[in-house]
Amino acid sequence: ARLDSVKKRGAESIRLELEGSKILKVADYRRLLFEIEQRGLLNLDLKRQNEKLKRELDTLIIEAG
Repeated sequence: ARLDSVKKRGAESIRLELEGSKILKVADYRRLLFEIEQRGLLNLDLKRQNEKLKRELDTLIIEAG
């Protein structure tokens, strides 16, 4: 009976550990997706800024020319 108790406790701790790692992985995936999304938004902002600067440069070149 004691061996069964040890086995059961071992199985339970393994199950809890696996569940914990799944939760951790889900949290990691969510964090990574959030970071990817933020970097994508940052890239979009940088592209817009670059386009604006190119237009301003073109205007300056035309005015100077």
